[in-house]
Amino acid sequence: MLAELSEDFYLKRNQWVDVAKGIGIILMILGVIFKYSKISLPWSIDTVPYACFMILVGSYVKRLQVYIDIPEKSVLILGFLIVLIVSHFWKLDMAWNNIIPVIPLTIGAIAGTFMIFTLSSFIVKYYSNGSSLFQYIGKETFVIVAFSQVIIMWYNDYLTCNSMIKYMILFVCLWVIICVKNRIKKQINKIWQYYLYQV
Repeated sequence: MLAELSEDFYLKRNQWVDVAKGIGIILMILGVIFKYSKISLPWSIDTVPYACFMILVGSYVKRLQVYIDIPEKSVLILGFLIVLIVSHFWKLDMAWNNIIPVIPLTIGAIAGTFMIFTLSSFIVKYYSNGSSLFQYIGKETFVIVAFSQVIIMWYNDYLTCNSMIKYMILFVCLWVIICVKNRIKKQINKIWQYYLYQV
């Protein structure tokens, strides 16, 4: 509710812009205090302040939509480099309120979001085959949900490489699993059709 109110102030009422900025800063500081003080509240309420702050930041970033709709390679590369550097030194986990150091992690989160949106626009605009590939993968929701967390837990236990490399490995693993699943499904359908024909 607080985030929605602040977002409304920020986007629709110019006279309340400074108030919205102040609320965002207070929410960020409150989240950092919770983390530094190791305060853990019921129902993960301690994660709410920083999450609300990120919603406000997202409302501002939304104004940069034009840079996403007209993707530039330089923006994509810059976002990738920022995410790579930040993720190498720190890990953002809002589920556990791991938001320290807050400034570089916030910059990394914004850059990562911008990079993903820009990459999506880039793929849709310039690589129709790549767009079809991601749409195909998106249809395999059950496989992704069933195996992604298992793969993540496995390589967190056995691999110590960069987060970006880990997610590239995750993508390849899921792609292989999907291909194997579809191949098996195809063979089962052939056997089933053959059985029905014989009967």
